[in-house]
Amino acid sequence: MIGKAIYGKLSATTAVTAITSTRIYPDMATQDATYPFIVYSVADTAPTDIKDGASPLDIVSVGLMIYADSYAVAIDLAEKVRAALDRMSGTYDGVNVQSCKFNG
Repeated sequence: MIGKAIYGKLSATTAVTAITSTRIYPDMATQDATYPFIVYSVADTAPTDIKDGASPLDIVSVGLMIYADSYAVAIDLAEKVRAALDRMSGTYDGVNVQSCKFNG
């Protein structure tokens, strides 16, 4: 579900879409994708373990890869993606996000 939130946030961020348009892909880009573009993938999901029900909180690790035909564009896009996602919270495409933290 977090993939929907990531796509929803990035595709709604004008600073990102000004560079990538709609070229934001889950897991893998198409073979003929035009630069620049973003690929995101869920790396790990760790549910909170409680005794009597479903996990109220999942901790999810997401990897994002930035592809561009120049270093300058890649760095610019990476900065805009980080600004869009770092500490985001709220509901995006129906997915509730408590907090998003940049790890490196």
